[in-house]
Amino acid sequence: MDIEEFRKAGYKAIDDICDYYHTLEERPVVSQVEPGYLAKQMPDHPPLEGEKIEDITKDFQRLILPGMTHWQHPSFFAYYPQIASFESILGDLYAGALSNPGFNWACSPASTELEAIVMDWSAKLLGLDERFHTASGIGGGVLQTTASDAALLAAVVSRTRYTKLHPGVPMEKLVIYGTTQTHSLGAKAALILGVHFRALEVTMEDTFSLRGETFSKALKEDREKGLHPYLMSRYNRD
Repeated sequence: MDIEEFRKAGYKAIDDICDYYHTLEERPVVSQVEPGYLAKQMPDHPPLEGEKIEDITKDFQRLILPGMTHWQHPSFFAYYPQIASFESILGDLYAGALSNPGFNWACSPASTELEAIVMDWSAKLLGLDERFHTASGIGGGVLQTTASDAALLAAVVSRTRYTKLHPGVPMEKLVIYGTTQTHSLGAKAALILGVHFRALEVTMEDTFSLRGETFSKALKEDREKGLHPYLMSRYNRD
């Protein structure tokens, strides 16, 4: 594909996206296909030659869209209220055009600096102390692709800090706390890191808030067992 072919295909892709959103309300919210539908309509081996973009866009309409649950549908009320916008689609288009690895500042100065600026914006929106800002020299952060990735990173960083403060603690003695209403990301992070996860009981009477006495009791019990709770995961399910 040369530049002019890309330009033509790009116009067609934008038209297809606009048509999709224009007809979105007419589509069923949840996909109507059966499990395994796609494998029955796809080759069982990778293509040896590239396909025409016209054939790919037809396959998108014929094979992919019928198998989508439409999170942007006005009648979709699960999980998150919105996961995309026209602005974000255009942003992805520009980002894909550059697609530079941000290994360090020299690889892509704008990528590195923009990330730092946006992270500081986030810290300010959340009212965090200035020590969390990049400019402080001790703060800053990196953007993650999902909440689960962010939870895993927090668990890794917390584990490193805890083991530095308490050298000699075996990995199998570490514990991540969550609640019975905590999103599974805390348990998944513990599974990946090879540490324990304990869900603390919360009730509707307390609006599913963790009570201090419940937390204190769990700490006492685990410390008596020789365990080391080091992180509290509190990202609740919707």
